[in-house]
Amino acid sequence: IFYEMHYQQSYKSHEPPRLSAPESAVAWYPGPASTSFNDGRHLYMVNCAMCHGLTGQGDGPVLQTMINTYGYIPAVDPDLTSDQAKAIGPGGILGFMRSGVVAMPNFSKLLSADESSAIVEYITSTLAPTPAGTTGEGQAPATTPTPTQAPAPSSGPGTLAIGVNGDALTFDKDQFEVASGSEVVLAFDNASTINQHNVVIVQAGTKDAVAQRGTAAGPGNDWVQPGDSDVVAYTAVLAPGKTGEVRFTAPAAGTYQFVCTFPGHNFTMFGDLVVTP
Repeated sequence: IFYEMHYQQSYKSHEPPRLSAPESAVAWYPGPASTSFNDGRHLYMVNCAMCHGLTGQGDGPVLQTMINTYGYIPAVDPDLTSDQAKAIGPGGILGFMRSGVVAMPNFSKLLSADESSAIVEYITSTLAPTPAGTTGEGQAPATTPTPTQAPAPSSGPGTLAIGVNGDALTFDKDQFEVASGSEVVLAFDNASTINQHNVVIVQAGTKDAVAQRGTAAGPGNDWVQPGDSDVVAYTAVLAPGKTGEVRFTAPAAGTYQFVCTFPGHNFTMFGDLVVTP
């Protein structure tokens, strides 16, 4: 239903008809351009309010029908004013919008990057203002306890080091190789100035499922579902500029994945862990 209603000419008021025509064609109508209504609030009301509600509290009529009539259970709290939404931050919300996870449509096919950003700005600044002491995308308040830190270990057998590419949502490595049964020390340096990250070693092909379950588990569990059978090992979620490590025994030979499970980061922050016999 999401895709069809976006093409209803009556759904956006005061817009001129959108017609299929050659790129070089000249518009015959004098009406305003459709982008004249593309402010964050308007875009939110058109694309999000039917599920998340007019005030962002997750009480929209479409979502309520899905819950009450069809027994749908949201995997993530639909209340955009909740502590979970604030912990996810602008980057996480944008990641959900642009990926089409859970029951949401893939808005990368429906909205431009600027339009998506305008919606996120409206959600975080108007519906769910950033708490005092928090700055930037996904950064924890100053009162949040700092995860256990460890100095970067010297290089040697079984020692792996990984970081991030500044404030971009990418790791600085895309592959590691270790021997099965070896004792591994994975040292993680979160060099970002604004983002929280972790590193989670998972079974091949499960990174997105692990991240989705981690989102439901919440920040109190480092965005990892306790006891997740697809998880081999993981670091704590590190605040910007912090370092940490995790020690584990390399599993059976094969190819595994590593991923950041902070909400929305798993779509660009991942790589392969190759375990040799």
